[in-house]
Amino acid sequence: MEELDQIRTNRLIIRPFTNDDLDSMCRWTIDVDVMRFIGGVLTHDETSERLSRVIAVYERMKPLGPRAISLSAVPHEAIGYCGLGILPHSPEKHIEIFAGLTRSAWGSGFASEACISVMRMGFEKLSLEQVVAAVNPHNDRSLRLVNRLGFVQQGTMPWPEQKEVGVFVLSRDEFLKRF
Repeated sequence: MEELDQIRTNRLIIRPFTNDDLDSMCRWTIDVDVMRFIGGVLTHDETSERLSRVIAVYERMKPLGPRAISLSAVPHEAIGYCGLGILPHSPEKHIEIFAGLTRSAWGSGFASEACISVMRMGFEKLSLEQVVAAVNPHNDRSLRLVNRLGFVQQGTMPWPEQKEVGVFVLSRDEFLKRF
C-alpha cells in the first residue's frame, strides 16, 4: 500500500475500497435516507457495479478518489466513504471533499473526523490551496458538516439530479488555522 493510500485517526481508518466491502456498502446503498441526496437506493447488483467503478476511479486518480471509512476496531467493515475528487459538472475543475456514512454511524463525529483527515492530506501532502464542497440545500446534515468545518458558501451551480447545489469553499490557510 502506498504512503497516501491509508489515513489513520484514533478511531478511523480511511483506506481504498476493496471488493470485500460489497456487503458493507450494500447496508447503506439500500437505505432511502442515506441515499436521498446521492442518486437514490441501489440494488445489490447496482451496488456491486458502483463498487467496481469506485475501485477503478481510485486506482486511476489516487491519491484523489473515494475511500472507505472503517472503524479502527473493525478495519475490514466499511461504515462509509470519504475522499477528494474533481468537482463534477464544473468547468473550473475544483477539488471537492465528499463523504457519507451508514445511518448507524450518523451523529458520531466520524464524518468530521474523516473529512478533516482527508483534507489535511490534501493541504499538506498535495499542496492544495482550497477545497470545495457541493451540498444540496435540503441536506441539513451536510450543511451542518460544512459549517462545522469552516466552509463558506461562494454560490451555487447546476447539478443534474438535484437541480442546484450550494458551492462551499475552505482555503488552506483557514483550514490550518482551525485544525
